[in-house]
Amino acid sequence: MKPWHDQRVAPGLIGLAALALLSGFSVQKAVAQHQWDTWVFGYGGCIDVGSEEARPLPRSQIEVNEGSASISDPATGELIFYSNGSGVWNGEHYGLDSDWGPSRPDGILTGETYTTTQAALILPRPGHAGHYYLFSLEPSSSLRGYSEYDPPLYMTTVDMTTWKKRESPLDSYGRGRVTLWGLVERDLTEKLTAVPHPDGCSYWVIAHRKHTNEFIAWRVGGDGIEERVVTPVGAQVNPAGYLKASPDGTMLAMGSSSLPTYWYRPATQLFRFDARGGVPFDPIEILGDHHTYGLSFSPDSRKLYVSIAVKVGDLLDTVVQYDVSVYDSAAISASRIVIPESIDSLIRMELV
Repeated sequence: MKPWHDQRVAPGLIGLAALALLSGFSVQKAVAQHQWDTWVFGYGGCIDVGSEEARPLPRSQIEVNEGSASISDPATGELIFYSNGSGVWNGEHYGLDSDWGPSRPDGILTGETYTTTQAALILPRPGHAGHYYLFSLEPSSSLRGYSEYDPPLYMTTVDMTTWKKRESPLDSYGRGRVTLWGLVERDLTEKLTAVPHPDGCSYWVIAHRKHTNEFIAWRVGGDGIEERVVTPVGAQVNPAGYLKASPDGTMLAMGSSSLPTYWYRPATQLFRFDARGGVPFDPIEILGDHHTYGLSFSPDSRKLYVSIAVKVGDLLDTVVQYDVSVYDSAAISASRIVIPESIDSLIRMELV
């Protein structure tokens, strides 16, 4: 099973932390593959993070404040395609063709994912080389002005076998094609991640129900969605903020971009995860930080990095490291280390 793509989330105009060496922790590649070597984000951002030093690439078409996703060739690291949830572009930055209309420079999909925390998720389609699933998630509050909004999750299939690189701007080769597009679920928060199933030929796509403590996990294989599991566990949280899976697939971490309220728990929550059944369980809280937004596990799944997105006490836009190798709330909370020299207006990050 190829590893999943966990969202590369962009800074937009707000801020970024790309963490490579933190507090003596040397990052090693979790797998000897290159699917995640290109990070596409923000307003035209495109960076090669697959070598010893990150290097800028030609400007992308993406323009978004928050969530985005990209995937590269596992052998070469060359960018294949990317999305902000409402548009899809190939590695040459052309909008993809579709089965229901011509390609457009601003992408193919409909929806409003501009302010979704985790707007897009890309998975290789098992058993179908060159084919992918793209999940896109709209924000918890609509830009159309609806006070009560039931944000939808969409699933799209993408065929990149039709893409052939142009040798000149006048060539009319295929751009890649969006072939199917459909509604999966409504009334979700802005949290979206995935974990490989131990069967080696499917994934769990995991989201969180708005205004509840329910996780929803869909098992997705080569023929689409095969199973849906709903699990009420943990506390209700703010719709904004990350949901991240550990690289070994045994834990989920969930941020809550909120100060304490009657409805929302502000603490970061951790869960164990049963990758066979798609069930989060045994929730614990990391105490001491409010308004947690960005999350990233270390490649060995022993550390968790959390960004604090608003001034709380003496902290302003700070990255915090926790040791999660011992699954105990008190021990994890006590391991807290503030990463020095954090970036102003920092809320989103990616460990590379």
